[in-house]
Amino acid sequence: MPRTLPTAPGAVILGVVVLLGASCTIEEDAAPSTLLDFDNDGFTQDQDCNDEDPSIHPDAVELCDEVDRDCSGDPYDNDPFDASDWFADTDADGYGDPEVQLRACAQPSGYVANLLDCDDSTAAAYPYNTEVCDEIDNDCDGTVDEASAQDALTWYADTDGDGYGTVFGTAYGCTQPSGYTDNAEDCNDTDATVNPEGTEICEGHQDEDCDGLFEEDDDDISQAEDPTLYGADYYYYDIDGDGYGDPDTATVLCELEAGFVADATDCDDLEDTINPGQAEACGNDLDDDCDGNIDEEDAPYHVRWYADVDGDGYGDPASPGPIQCGSPGAFAPNALDCNDNNASINPGVSETYYDGVDQNCDGWSDYDADQDGFDRATNGGEDCDDTDALVSPDQVEVCGDGADNDCDGTTDPCDIDAQVTGANDGDAFGVAVVGVGDWDGDGHPDFVAGADRYDGDGTARGSAWLILGPISGDHVASDRHAALYEGVTDQDLAGGRLGAPGDMDDDGYPEVAITALGDDDGGIEAGAVYLVSGPGLSDYELDDGPVKLVGEVSGDEAGSSLSRAGDIDGDGYADLLIGASGFDDAGTDSGAAYLLLGPVTSDQDLSYAHARMGGEAAGDMAGHAVAGGEDLDGDGTVDIVVGAPYARYGGVYVGKAFVMAGPVSGTATGLDEADGQLLGEASGDLAGYAVALVPDWDADGYAEVLVGAPGSDEGGSRAGALYVVGGEDTMGGKLSLASAEAVIFGVSEDDWVGYSAAAAGDVDGEGTPDIFFGARYLDGADSNMGGAFVVLGPLSGAHDIDRADLVVMGEAAGDHAGAALAPAGDLDGDGSSDLLVGIPSSDSGGTDAGTVQVVLGGGW
Repeated sequence: MPRTLPTAPGAVILGVVVLLGASCTIEEDAAPSTLLDFDNDGFTQDQDCNDEDPSIHPDAVELCDEVDRDCSGDPYDNDPFDASDWFADTDADGYGDPEVQLRACAQPSGYVANLLDCDDSTAAAYPYNTEVCDEIDNDCDGTVDEASAQDALTWYADTDGDGYGTVFGTAYGCTQPSGYTDNAEDCNDTDATVNPEGTEICEGHQDEDCDGLFEEDDDDISQAEDPTLYGADYYYYDIDGDGYGDPDTATVLCELEAGFVADATDCDDLEDTINPGQAEACGNDLDDDCDGNIDEEDAPYHVRWYADVDGDGYGDPASPGPIQCGSPGAFAPNALDCNDNNASINPGVSETYYDGVDQNCDGWSDYDADQDGFDRATNGGEDCDDTDALVSPDQVEVCGDGADNDCDGTTDPCDIDAQVTGANDGDAFGVAVVGVGDWDGDGHPDFVAGADRYDGDGTARGSAWLILGPISGDHVASDRHAALYEGVTDQDLAGGRLGAPGDMDDDGYPEVAITALGDDDGGIEAGAVYLVSGPGLSDYELDDGPVKLVGEVSGDEAGSSLSRAGDIDGDGYADLLIGASGFDDAGTDSGAAYLLLGPVTSDQDLSYAHARMGGEAAGDMAGHAVAGGEDLDGDGTVDIVVGAPYARYGGVYVGKAFVMAGPVSGTATGLDEADGQLLGEASGDLAGYAVALVPDWDADGYAEVLVGAPGSDEGGSRAGALYVVGGEDTMGGKLSLASAEAVIFGVSEDDWVGYSAAAAGDVDGEGTPDIFFGARYLDGADSNMGGAFVVLGPLSGAHDIDRADLVVMGEAAGDHAGAALAPAGDLDGDGSSDLLVGIPSSDSGGTDAGTVQVVLGGGW
């Protein structure tokens, strides 16, 4: 059959002539031509091993497809074009050696497709492997055993080279770095003698052996056979403080401590009159001089012996015997028996009262069981309750306790008509109180009580509570208040001090001043004072009120005291005094008092006050108390008093009350320019801790000054005192309070009489002003109950608090009654002044919730 020759596109077949209209054929059995190239790959049939596939010819590129494309007779003889590079993986870790390579179409055994191995001799080294301490670059990062190795060790700085390190310097690594060690057992890496192998010694209170024990607390010293080798020695307890120690109490100490002595010769360390330094005392059956003998005759002071017929150890003073040291027999070395014929009567017997027999020979009346100096009324005496030493004719009447304390036949002539307790535990309601007058215009006086630990929506933001009069009975502040004024931020301590300046804006209603000692607007604890105006009865945060007066700089504690100033400039507006005991102008805490003239209608810094009266020297704390509103010198203008309880005179901290005659002018006046200075009597008196002005109570035409000095020791350590100084004496320069027209002293240690003071108004309705003062730490029947005392005016001379006409006592230990007090006005309309007593630690409404008691005046 004829076969048609294939023709590649564009090919020209030479030597062939095609005739139209004729045919040309080739016989099948004819031999092929060696010049033909059927696949048009450029190679003829005699050269091409497959002339039907143009991709197969002698110049073709060998591929990994098991086809002999280059006609070599071997499909893989010329490195196939698409063969892969393979790298030896001798250690079978999946990573190849870049130095040992071959190309192949398929992966040869022992080879991998990467060249990332840094050490093909070990399967422990390959990229991203975890580095360990084995002297191999496990992660192939070029570094062997770096500090980040998984099992790298922690090494500790050994600065002093003693082989012990500290946790305050660490390094990490497989091998030990220079200057480091393998432990953190050193407790002082700056001293090579201090380490766990060190020797504990008594020097510098240092733990030389790092066992956490110092000096004699370390057994190495306390249990040493010879502690002196370590700088210690044996000392002995001296319990009785006589300078001689108990030999049975040997104690190793590095140095002598209180309660120990080096001596070990005391034979009775519970009695300071028995020791080797004492002379033998005869007749007591004791070895007084610790010589092993009792009542030896060579004792220097022999005693008179008295017959002891009844053998009770007490001698008959009417039957004296010999003078000698040892007992002569049925004798006693004393003359204390009041009946030597009855052994049940002697000083060692408990008294049985009201039987007419003096069983204990004390000579005390047998009809005065409470030993208050008054016999029982039923036995002809004046004591109306002989079971209570606090009830007798010379006691002060205690309001509201249900007892006739002064035995005058009247029980509780002074009533506690109302009590308001804090709303929450810890509020300290009553830390400050003030009568504000008729706040709401209903004809009844009202009052405000502070609670500076009230939390509100935070912590110790503080608050002040408006309580409207009239009031009687028991209430909780949250139920009885007419308005609540709350501090704004945590620790503002709003309500810690209160003041009632009067009507500062001439709108017919009074204002109340409320401190926030912790306010930070003027700087940290610069303090602030808010003015709240009547007759509003809305609750609000104090920042929403009309006026805020801010301390000048940090630490001023503006508002540490508040007082009305009266109308000191005579313009018809009430004025205000503000103390800032932390003010530093004359030195740290020299203190100051500010005078603000009414009206005050907008917020301001206290640097804009009408006058600032600064303390004399650092630490005076001037402004701890302020008072005004009365005319001391009789010139028709009200005056000012500023307390500085830590002020010095002659280098001694006696405390002072500075008197400034009104009107006061000038923006910055030093209290060293005051018209008068009232000086405490003795160091630590704290005179000026409280000050108040009292209208003319002695009818001499001048007001009086009350000066509290709670640190006075006259009646006992810090029993305290309250001084009354006539106004006519206050403007003459420096005056010792020893010259006061009257003084009332506390009678017991830590009474703190004079902690607070106020004019009480006319409490008994007799037309004479009275005074009111507190003793916050007075014990009474229990510790720190506190008390608030009323003395009806006038008074002169020196007295103790038993002279007071009544007292309001706290109800329980720690109540601190009298921490704050104020006149309330005439709440019940009987014509006499009523009183407010703050008891901020009272638990009546909850733990330290606090209480305010209302005491009604009347015909006492």
